[in-house]
Amino acid sequence: MGFGHERLDVYRAAIDYVGWAYHFCEELKGHRNAKDQLLRASQAIPLNIAEGNGKATDGDRRRYFEIARGSALECGAIQDVLQVCGALTEEENAKRKATLDRIVAMLTKLGQRGYTIQEETGGYHVAMIDSDSDADPDPERNEAGKSPTSRLNDEERDYAMVSCCSPLARSSSSVSVSFGAWKRTVGHLCGLSDLCARKKERAEPQRTQRAGGGH
Repeated sequence: MGFGHERLDVYRAAIDYVGWAYHFCEELKGHRNAKDQLLRASQAIPLNIAEGNGKATDGDRRRYFEIARGSALECGAIQDVLQVCGALTEEENAKRKATLDRIVAMLTKLGQRGYTIQEETGGYHVAMIDSDSDADPDPERNEAGKSPTSRLNDEERDYAMVSCCSPLARSSSSVSVSFGAWKRTVGHLCGLSDLCARKKERAEPQRTQRAGGGH
């Protein structure tokens, strides 16, 4: 897997130019200052392209692309210095300037539109997360992760809506529970309802007797 900047034409052209500059300076006798400048400026082109392409914002990318563009223009000026000093022929200077001109043009376009190429990423596998807070599994949730509430019929769905509107359900800040938790909540509500009904039935005869004794 390669880096994103390696797929940029301007980066590959800059690397080719660095190779030429290195071998040229390696064979050049004298002209120490010009050689050092050419090596530094030429290598700064691909380095700033790579770093700029990895930046997150358009402003940062543009800044590094502009630095790389300036280094390419500097290389052209250094070639002129070497030519006037007799260290570089006019034909070779024109040939390498054509490469630099192409690099400058591409960097100018990249800086204007804030273009970037990212690295290729591998596939990610997402495991299903049980939203229930308890430790027991919820067999009602199928393997595809489909919510079981979508499989309810109309009667069950209406009953679920009633349960969610109860005071106990409203006391929770979140109603997104698993089907297993929902069943336990409904069962608890039904149990409370039955308990209240039995207490009411037992209390009714006592109230009748007290009312009859008062007369």
